[in-house]
Amino acid sequence: MIKKKTFRIFVILAILVGMIGFAMPAAAAGSDIVVSYTLPTGQINAGTAFDVVMNINVSQNEPVTGLQFDMNWTYGDVHLVSVTKGDFFTNCSIVSSDYYNAPLVNNTNGAVTMGASVLVPAATAKNYSIAGLGIPAGQGCFNSGTGANSTGHVLATFHFMADANGKSVSAPANIIFSDVNSYAYTSGNYTFPGFFQWVGSAPHLVVQNIAFTASTGVTPPNSQFTATVTVANTGASANEADSIAVTFDSNSTNSSAPLNITVLAGDIGGNTTKTYNVPGTFVLNSGQINTMVTAALTNFPSSLSSTYYAAVPGTIDVDGQLGSFITVDPSRVTSPVTFTTGGTSDLLGVGLNTQTGNFNVQSNTTFAVSVFDNQGTTWHMTKYSSSQGFATGLTPHLSNTLSLSSNPRGSGPASLTNPGGLLLTGDVSGMGAGNSGENFTFTYSQTVVTADPFLTGSYSYHLTLTYYAYMTA
Repeated sequence: MIKKKTFRIFVILAILVGMIGFAMPAAAAGSDIVVSYTLPTGQINAGTAFDVVMNINVSQNEPVTGLQFDMNWTYGDVHLVSVTKGDFFTNCSIVSSDYYNAPLVNNTNGAVTMGASVLVPAATAKNYSIAGLGIPAGQGCFNSGTGANSTGHVLATFHFMADANGKSVSAPANIIFSDVNSYAYTSGNYTFPGFFQWVGSAPHLVVQNIAFTASTGVTPPNSQFTATVTVANTGASANEADSIAVTFDSNSTNSSAPLNITVLAGDIGGNTTKTYNVPGTFVLNSGQINTMVTAALTNFPSSLSSTYYAAVPGTIDVDGQLGSFITVDPSRVTSPVTFTTGGTSDLLGVGLNTQTGNFNVQSNTTFAVSVFDNQGTTWHMTKYSSSQGFATGLTPHLSNTLSLSSNPRGSGPASLTNPGGLLLTGDVSGMGAGNSGENFTFTYSQTVVTADPFLTGSYSYHLTLTYYAYMTA
């Protein structure tokens, strides 16, 4: 009995020292004491009772023997009915109990006042105080401990009643954790956040849309663009301040970085939307025709990715060998294009060689088709091998450039050669029935002279043209 009383007096004295401020801080690693909360699920409405459970996890590096704290919350939205002590110190104490100051709850200004000890006047006391009993000297309580060191995981359960729609923010203050020598751990040794609870329907922001606007007057067409992000609030309350982080893949660059959009508190009311301009201009990197842009909210689990397409790509490969053949096989050409010389198919002859082919476009808006030589051969058919690619220095090549002409509806023939450009335009009025699209006629022209070198073996003359079919509205 004497031994038991001695331990009881020791622990209570340790707690009293903690109430007026521990003598000196203990040196220890950071965030080994972590407080968290289990909040109610679903919507809490006015007139509904709900519980918030305060959990604690303590590592062996930072055992504790006692603690105290204040808790404050937004007055008017909720009120505290009572507090139930948790089991953290119960198992840890040799006497299967703990020292606990039963709380005195004050709802007049939203503050809990804990600890009605005669040593601390109830009118000014604001600490929830609790400690283990009968803990051997030099030992403390931690969650993974056994025997005298083993603990529960609950510090306290707060029993609230919801009063009015709004957001009640609760925050701890005046936090003290006692180490095995009854000294106070520094704030770097623990994590003790607050929590909040919405009464009524809370705001819920979602990224609803990412839209793009192409810049005009740039080559290749539509290689620059701007973007907007639309955010919707699917909840009933006005949103709080938030931010939107916008990122993009390696296919493009942006003139502003980082791309963070501020969403001001109250920007978006319940069940409404707001559109924000993304800072800067996006520019497609060389050779790229699309890029993915992602917008993500910081405080809500909502993000959206959308891909900007500058053009629908396709390639036109032109191969030829003197005395042999030339073929053109672009995407959506309805029949192969071959040159015919002297009644013999697949031959290039000296002089002008021409052939026609059809090109089909399907679109539900106005469109245009441009053609460019992206290989650096400047529209010259150049020595080429399928296994080795173009010859070094892009030579030899045919003396004359290939030319490509079309017969766009409503205008005369247009001819393209180096450096390429706009080939044709069209709109929905030419689309055929049954999604058949519109066919355009192309003429490929290649002049050969006697001075053009004859190639042997696996080499042929080759040209790759890239076309861009893109919407103009």
